[in-house]
Amino acid sequence: MDEVKARVEIMLESANKLVRSWESLIENGGGSADIEVKEYVRGYTSSVISSAIFGSNNSKGIELFPKFRAVMKVMHSSTLLEGLSIHRYLPTKDNRYAWGLDKEITSFILDMTKEHSEAVSKEQPQVIMESTKTGELGPLTPEQYIVDNCRNVYLPGFEVTAVASMWGLMLLASHPEWQDRIRAEVAQACAGRPLEANMPGKMKVLKMVIQEVLRLYSGVAILTRHTLKDVQLGDVSVPEGVGIWVWLPALHQDSEFWGPDGAKFNPERGLLIVFLGPATLPVPTSRLVLETELVLARA
Repeated sequence: MDEVKARVEIMLESANKLVRSWESLIENGGGSADIEVKEYVRGYTSSVISSAIFGSNNSKGIELFPKFRAVMKVMHSSTLLEGLSIHRYLPTKDNRYAWGLDKEITSFILDMTKEHSEAVSKEQPQVIMESTKTGELGPLTPEQYIVDNCRNVYLPGFEVTAVASMWGLMLLASHPEWQDRIRAEVAQACAGRPLEANMPGKMKVLKMVIQEVLRLYSGVAILTRHTLKDVQLGDVSVPEGVGIWVWLPALHQDSEFWGPDGAKFNPERGLLIVFLGPATLPVPTSRLVLETELVLARA
């Protein structure tokens, strides 16, 4: 959480810049404008995560995002959903394209890490690089460990946060009563002052809305796990070495957990999360929640 607090001013300034760009479009349109928000929001999340990882060199880090999005687009195929994992190893046109992108991403991250190492940086790549000297790498080489960890920071910080923010904006637009409640809460917290970075964390209504957005549209469709030993899951015995895929949208809207209106937007159910536990909800990083809070509070 300390690392998030250290970057929170960057998040707030990026959120302010995002909303100001929309306000400018509305002003130029004479009080109204049709805005396709997805590229604006992705620009916001890519700027924040690049600053968090590469600091002052964040403009170069932003070059990675089109490559990540291209890889994700190739991966969103029927073979993934059907469980035909062998297809990813076949030299198809899409696979060759994805392999080429993967090499570019790997080379880019290692080059950036080398630059940070030479500059004795304390930013994310250098922290990950230092952990290779003391951590358990398993079968991974230090280079693979660095690349995998940078990817694990990039993808949730970029696409998952963008998806949560976009769905949050859409759901608030279609439920103006919740939009009014958030605005009233923001107005009370700000008391005539500009929004400050520590304010969203104190807004209960805003947090309830974000929890409900993440329940309905978590940004991650499939949760994968691999058993390292024999385990017992309820009445099912799962042997070592089995891959487990969980379809999250079905889990997050299951009427057994969420009631007969489990597929509907109802932030009031946020109180249930305390009792149902983390197994029924995606595990959001503190950065993801804070970025989304700032966008919705600022908007």
